[in-house]
Amino acid sequence: MDEALDSGIPFSFFISLLREISQIRPKQKRSSPPYPQPKREYAALLIFRRWIAELRRRYSPLPDGTTSCVFRLLFPEEDSERKYDMQESRLAHHLSNIFGLSTAAGGRGQRLIRWKEESRSGCLGSQVKNILVDSSVHLTDATGSLTITEVDRLLNHLAATSAFSGITIRSSISSRRPKPEILRKLYDSLPPSEASFLTQIILKDLRPVLYPPSATHFTAALKQYQSNAVIMLSREDAMKAWDPSGMFLQTYRVVACLDAAAMAFERNELDQTRLPKINSPVEIPKCLKGQGCAQALRLFKSSHCVWAETKYDGERAQIHVEIIEGEQPRIKIFSKSKRDSTWDRIAIHPIICRALGLSSQAPKIRKNIIVEAEMVPFSECLSKIDEFWRIRSLIETTAQGPRASRRIFTVDQTQESLDTQQQSMKSDASDAGARHLALVFFDVLLLDSISQLNSPYSSRRALLESVMTLLPGYAMLAERHPVVLRRGADECRSQGEEDLRAVFAKILAQREEGVVLKADEGLYNDWKSPWVKLKKDYIPGHGDTVDLAIVGAAWHKDRGRELRVPPTTYTTFYLGLLANSDTIQADVNIQPHFEVFFTVSYGLNRDHLEEVNFLIKSSDTVKYSCQVEGLPYTFKTLRGLAPPDVMLVEPLLADLYGAGFTKAPGSKYYELRFPRLTKVYRPSERPWRDGLTTQSLQRIARESVGKDRPGKDVNDWCKDLWGKPTSPGVRNFTKIRAIEDGWVEKLSRVDRVRVNNKRKRIDDENGGGGEGRKRARSLKPFGSVTNVDVRHNGQEMVLASETKIPVLEGPGPLNLGLATPPSSSVTTHTGSGPTTVNATTEPIPGLAEIDRDAEDESLPEKAADLDHQCAAFMVSNHTLRPDGCNLCPPMIPHTKERGIAADKPPDQSLRTAALLLGDHDPRSPSWPFRSSAVAQSLLRSLVWLARPCNAPRHTWRPSCGEVLPPGSQIHGLNALLIGCGWCEGATGSDDEWDRGVVFVDRESGDGWREYALTKLMQRSQRVMRSGRKVIDVYDLRMIGYEALHKCKDVDQYLVQRFV
Repeated sequence: MDEALDSGIPFSFFISLLREISQIRPKQKRSSPPYPQPKREYAALLIFRRWIAELRRRYSPLPDGTTSCVFRLLFPEEDSERKYDMQESRLAHHLSNIFGLSTAAGGRGQRLIRWKEESRSGCLGSQVKNILVDSSVHLTDATGSLTITEVDRLLNHLAATSAFSGITIRSSISSRRPKPEILRKLYDSLPPSEASFLTQIILKDLRPVLYPPSATHFTAALKQYQSNAVIMLSREDAMKAWDPSGMFLQTYRVVACLDAAAMAFERNELDQTRLPKINSPVEIPKCLKGQGCAQALRLFKSSHCVWAETKYDGERAQIHVEIIEGEQPRIKIFSKSKRDSTWDRIAIHPIICRALGLSSQAPKIRKNIIVEAEMVPFSECLSKIDEFWRIRSLIETTAQGPRASRRIFTVDQTQESLDTQQQSMKSDASDAGARHLALVFFDVLLLDSISQLNSPYSSRRALLESVMTLLPGYAMLAERHPVVLRRGADECRSQGEEDLRAVFAKILAQREEGVVLKADEGLYNDWKSPWVKLKKDYIPGHGDTVDLAIVGAAWHKDRGRELRVPPTTYTTFYLGLLANSDTIQADVNIQPHFEVFFTVSYGLNRDHLEEVNFLIKSSDTVKYSCQVEGLPYTFKTLRGLAPPDVMLVEPLLADLYGAGFTKAPGSKYYELRFPRLTKVYRPSERPWRDGLTTQSLQRIARESVGKDRPGKDVNDWCKDLWGKPTSPGVRNFTKIRAIEDGWVEKLSRVDRVRVNNKRKRIDDENGGGGEGRKRARSLKPFGSVTNVDVRHNGQEMVLASETKIPVLEGPGPLNLGLATPPSSSVTTHTGSGPTTVNATTEPIPGLAEIDRDAEDESLPEKAADLDHQCAAFMVSNHTLRPDGCNLCPPMIPHTKERGIAADKPPDQSLRTAALLLGDHDPRSPSWPFRSSAVAQSLLRSLVWLARPCNAPRHTWRPSCGEVLPPGSQIHGLNALLIGCGWCEGATGSDDEWDRGVVFVDRESGDGWREYALTKLMQRSQRVMRSGRKVIDVYDLRMIGYEALHKCKDVDQYLVQRFV
């Protein structure tokens, strides 16, 4: 024990904690409990508690600085003071030199350089471990000789080599050592496991080694596991475990610095440090997201007044000012990430001094102050706050220190027509002095060493107004509007919702970012009275939406680690805009050219992301390189944009939405801000040419940000010269008022929909439809007849049959994600009539492996019991994908809404009831539908309905027995293919049938239509034409009541013809 105390806490003991957490077994979807376990019981937290107990048992009393060392190593991403200037690529080269590995082609160092390829783990730390395990120099089960204090000290030395590290770190190291020497000292004595974790600590991301991906295949990783398959240890829970009294955590929330909070804990000074401290950042509150005005106000049930404060589009600045007699005021500025940005934002120091009256003869501030503000770009020409992207160039051209930039970026003069006013990116950031940085103040946290954190918002705002001096265009107060609410007064709350909609609409019409709702009595960072952020893109369907082409895909580490998926999964998609649409219209032989300048990684859930991955992997792609060949188009990526892994031979169209538009550094094009995917189309659904061009996107963006079209001033001058009326500009009062009124209507509609949905849920839960509405009777399946709600003369008929059939419940619609293959002779119905296209093309590579002769697509018609039937369905109805993953055909989910006769003709009620009660034989030739044109066209046709054989029948059509000839219906696609001679090696077909017919439901999104068409397309390319019969695919509406009565030409229902 004494020897352990003298040497400190071994680094290997800390690694034992990480190793045990990394061995937590992730929970699959099907094994997850219906309700999440309480957070206090999750595995990682229990392991940490046991480790703390063992730590204190072995090494008590703990050496000074243990708390800060443990938390800096356990949460390296929170260590804002230490910067190492190394990401995976640079660190991999350093480690290759340290381990003596060659980075040439074929060298072992390539395993480190190519750490994120599909064959790798996507984690540099894991690659380091594998290389060291393969080396005879290190033993797998060995332990290192370093202590956590020594590792922490060496990391300080490593951080001191970076100009981006905090001044405290850099000033504490007197003699600087080169990085390779420090890294060699760190790694020389470490075994493989410890080296692996240390690598990720230097990279400030322990996720890939603590919580590695649960599967290597993209389908398994996305569909079998969730992102929370292993609940990650949070900083807050770790602090509670370290100090069960909660004082450690409360101190950190006030003094948001690990070192300061840890030092206060070890010195037992927690009570003294629960006040804001100058030069230590205060934890910034996290806002809730409002999805509508009414929904946002419901979060303030106990408030009598809520303030809607304008959310300005800028960068957060927490400003600390300390006044020392006889010296200049000491200013320190922290960013939203708690980074010290004092020298980056030195241009706003004079604004701070003037706004707070620090240089006046009668200052209102005597000791210190902490205020919060939004730093924004302000344009004197526009007399308003400028666009957000302008702030980057203003900071870079005014900053001092390592983040200052003097690089000159100019825009290609050929793009002058895109945006004349905003053509220069950085060459003239200040616009000849007409554009500068400004501050919008909105809160005060400390004044003269008196904390304001426990003061209500109304008091803090009044105090801020009393100490501030407004400087137009430089120092402003955030605009706010009261929304009055009264507890228990529904009519007043309704008026409050109306007031908020008017305020929010006005702010959106002014092109501001949104509003932040704050309770009048709310404290700072208090969970009882949270801040609620309301933006248009938070409201479903109301963000800025565009259609763009996806031309590339890649696995990006940040998104991949959030989803816990391996590099085999595409997480990020590269969006291209057609730049030469006018040239292509003039000459169709010219290749399309795409400008690729931004990506999208969010929006799709795991199931949809898996479908997109399958769609891309089953289509033709080209691996990205400096000179990509084999693409039918050209492209140019923005400098600084991380390269994609693959490029798509045929781009895909995607729907996206976002929060306005911005410009990337050095870019001449507007791009969607915070883009999110909503849908990715197959080429057969919508071609990529439906996407926006660069010119059309710029027009949309300019309208969204509130800018007139280029050259409007010249056009207006010409019109005015000739006495013609000019068009209103974006700042025209009438136009702004119209936009405002439009937003009020949209927001009202959103609130009404949410209220109606809530009422509907309550009615469903209560089993009724409210006053004047009769509860719908839940229907049961009867034998082989589907669920039908039978009514006659307003009276519901109760069918007294207890016979039930098993209903297979599926996971919901399943998209196979296949691009439509080419056909040799296809007839496609377009609405006006079928169009025959004769084309001979080569089969798409990879599709041949999808179909297998041994498969049996037929659905089980009968089974001894439910378990046997479900098992038969799951085993026999699968499609083997090119990636080796079996998929079941889509199953129709069984819902209570199915079978409700909403669209059934009233005159069919008695006839359907008689059918269900067994008064007539549906096979009888006397039924009237047998003489219809539809039924006559189906004579000598072998028929298959692309749906589960025991799925409930649609209420808008009769049973198949009333329309189809006896014995013509089969229950599997394979049986249809055999009967029509579509099997390889078949010598002929059954002469009893003239053709095959497949019915698909085009209005349903359950995936059966795609399954049938894809299967037929694949088989048509593999089977010789001689001897096989035509197979026609019709819309299922063809055998509906309406078509049976009125249809004369069945070709109007033709979907596709295979000959």
